[in-house]
Amino acid sequence: MKYFFILTSALFVTTTAVHAQTPDDQDPKAKIILDRVSKKSENYTSLYSEFTYRIKNTSTAQKMDIVQKGKIWLKDKKYQIQLDNTVIINNGKAMYTMSPDDGTGLINDLPDAEELGIDISNLFNLHNSEFKYKLIKDESGYAHIDMFPKDPKAASFHTVSLKVNKEKNEVVRIVVKDRQSNVYIYRFDKFEPNRPISDAKIRFRKSDWPQVTDWTDLREG
Repeated sequence: MKYFFILTSALFVTTTAVHAQTPDDQDPKAKIILDRVSKKSENYTSLYSEFTYRIKNTSTAQKMDIVQKGKIWLKDKKYQIQLDNTVIINNGKAMYTMSPDDGTGLINDLPDAEELGIDISNLFNLHNSEFKYKLIKDESGYAHIDMFPKDPKAASFHTVSLKVNKEKNEVVRIVVKDRQSNVYIYRFDKFEPNRPISDAKIRFRKSDWPQVTDWTDLREG
């Protein structure tokens, strides 16, 4: 489940202001590039994306390499994700995860910021967050920038790597590395900001999912 939350975090990163906090402790070359991405994204009101999602673990005990294709519709901090046989809807009140093929569904509270290491509710103000960043490589029209939490102990990840198309001022790939040797790779095969998205796409009604008959409510309270 956490993998999907990290995905939405990553997508928010591409559509929000990630420019510098203080010039003294940031790479000025990276700042110029991120400011351009930020300026363009200020006018985003919605986002549709088709993506390739890969998770790798290089440790001996938990070695894995999984590749999946997905889609996301994002508007007003609400979203729907389709990933293989899983559909996730965040309607701003709860998180609904459905597997229509096997008829099961889960209802969870919205993910906690501390669990993710990134505050979902504040992702539209990432310029106020605690990130350091550095330009790693700049070639062939693409910039590679690494971002690091200023307080590593408070984050579940240690590095977020961005690949930026400098001509379009868009992030085309995000790599998130966590502390359990997991590497999450998100490649945006299609990226359409400001695409019209109906409210029905990001709402939740059980009647919209008649094929899901076995519901488990894990919300607290």
